[in-house]
Amino acid sequence: MNAPTPEQQAVLDSYARVRVVQAVPGSGKTWLVANLIKTELAQRQLNHGGIAALSFTRVGGEEIRRAAGYDLCHPHFVGTLDSFLFKFVVRPFLKQVYPIYAVPRLIPAEWEPNQWKGAKSWKLTVPVDIGKEPFNLFKVCFLGEDQGKPVIACKQRDWDQVVPLDEQARDAVLKAKQELWKKHGWLTHSDVAFLASKILGNQTHGMTVRAELLRRFGFIIIDELQDTGWFLGQCVMQLLAEPS
Repeated sequence: MNAPTPEQQAVLDSYARVRVVQAVPGSGKTWLVANLIKTELAQRQLNHGGIAALSFTRVGGEEIRRAAGYDLCHPHFVGTLDSFLFKFVVRPFLKQVYPIYAVPRLIPAEWEPNQWKGAKSWKLTVPVDIGKEPFNLFKVCFLGEDQGKPVIACKQRDWDQVVPLDEQARDAVLKAKQELWKKHGWLTHSDVAFLASKILGNQTHGMTVRAELLRRFGFIIIDELQDTGWFLGQCVMQLLAEPS
């Protein structure tokens, strides 16, 4: 694409603190993101911090790098929203905000530790009613909140639909999750989103954490925002609420 469309140019020229772009696939959105980055880099001063270009998938990050024509190294960050929250929120601040939890370690689903040596002695499942499969702590996910409590869902098999747990099962799973976090610090991507939202929204420490994050990254771009989960969305909204 040689020149921006009028709609794209309006986004590039805008001085709004928050810009939301709605675009269908193939409309040049990644090109627009890359040129936003180039424009911001050209105008940016050192005391404004770095740029965080975030996407829902790793593929999105690669597309941003390819469109920009180069990688963004320190002090910038290009990657998934999950990895951004783990690297800059959960890993450095979890133990400061919640000292009872162990040093966090992100465990991707395909590295689920139920096959690790000695794993049989670790509590990775939560029993439920007789005749049903136990809930595997690495297959449950945080979907949202209801009356101040998390909505937790599970699918027993990979081909099943995700089904929210009832109150009793939710409480049992949440308690087991918290024990796992205390003992081992093992987190799934869903755990990271949930805990990051709690850290950023913490009444005692949240303001300090948000200020530090936005001091480091004064300009944040999020690609495919509509694909983010509820707790990832909460993290984004908490950051955007800061005037900086």
